[in-house]
Amino acid sequence: MPTSLYDKVRKSRSLCNAWRIVHGNGITSKSDATRKQIKEFDQDSSRHLNRIGRQLRGRKFQFLPSEGILQQKPGKSSKRPIVKSPIENRIVQRAILDVLQSHAPLSPYFNVQTSLGGIKDRGVSDALRAVYDTIQAGAKYFLRSDIEAFFTKIPKPAILSIIGGTTSDSDFLDLFKNAITIEPSNMEQLGADKNAFPIHDIGVAQGSCLSPLLGNILLNEFDIEMNKGDITCIRYIDDFIILAPSLRAINSAFRKASRLLHKHGLKAYNPKNDHDKAESGKTTKMFSFLGCEIKPGLIRPNRKSQNRLLKNIDELFNESTALMSDPHRLIRQHRTVTETLNDVSNIMKGWGNQYSFCNDPALMRRIDARVDKKIAAYLCHYAEAKSYFDRREQPYNRRRLLGVHLLIDSKNSPIITT
Repeated sequence: MPTSLYDKVRKSRSLCNAWRIVHGNGITSKSDATRKQIKEFDQDSSRHLNRIGRQLRGRKFQFLPSEGILQQKPGKSSKRPIVKSPIENRIVQRAILDVLQSHAPLSPYFNVQTSLGGIKDRGVSDALRAVYDTIQAGAKYFLRSDIEAFFTKIPKPAILSIIGGTTSDSDFLDLFKNAITIEPSNMEQLGADKNAFPIHDIGVAQGSCLSPLLGNILLNEFDIEMNKGDITCIRYIDDFIILAPSLRAINSAFRKASRLLHKHGLKAYNPKNDHDKAESGKTTKMFSFLGCEIKPGLIRPNRKSQNRLLKNIDELFNESTALMSDPHRLIRQHRTVTETLNDVSNIMKGWGNQYSFCNDPALMRRIDARVDKKIAAYLCHYAEAKSYFDRREQPYNRRRLLGVHLLIDSKNSPIITT
């Protein structure tokens, strides 16, 4: 008998593979809370994974409530609804995604050559390579845009119906339905803002690894129709770029894109009105796409991405510095010198890997130099705090600052007391 989709999800290998990806993404996250959750889970990951596997085998696994976060958009009054799930949820969701991406009957619904986001073995570098190759092949004009509030408009029942048409595995379909059902744990605190979250049939969670797949299935027709004739349209989830030999062809293609999106209640930003979200012009001039600046012979991280990296590092250093006067609290908040430097290293590593396809080493050296200065300033704050405790003859606090465990801080439950 062939292995059911549900059984594929619950296999130890599937869960371990899913955890490896969740760990890799989480440990380099800019969110301090996410990195802490990953570290805590990692301390006993084998036991946790075995527990999840047992619950799945017994059909007793339940997705834990997720936290709803309204993230302020830079320079905008509107907020983006982000759903932050517990690690257990993310692992099972990732295992479901891996199974669906290898499910042959579903492949035609999302596996389109010009769709490069949220698909196994494809990424930003593939999208940018496709853009650059199209330009090299003669595309003289571009129009880039993204789809407004994309994830909040995806109809869950329609996607469930498509997936249900490719399998009769009811256990898997129930698990999948629960995986994309959102009920924030902090509904009361959100108040009226709770309606911004996809708690009904329309909309999926931004922050879930499954959401891009649902979006890709929904936009299958868009991807096919937008790549006919002399038009190329590269899409990366809700971002897309149209490339064509003439300005007239670009404008015609954008009107076509708008019609196709309107069928699903979606709307793309217009470069004539939304200059921050959309852009058009000649491919010989520098333009941005997927966090990169592109021009003939050069691809590099754009200014916004550079600034976001440096801001994240500043926040870590500032948080640690503010806690140095209270070493015990510093330890509880995981902001000791070693932990903070390790977190900065992971962020730098993740950012560097993210842009490994870029070809501006001079820019990377300039960013490294700026981070060096930030590290030097941070270590000066550490030296000042260390000197403070030296003057007060508190050697234990010197070590607590560093984050090297003291035996006197260990749990103490002696059998014999005196």
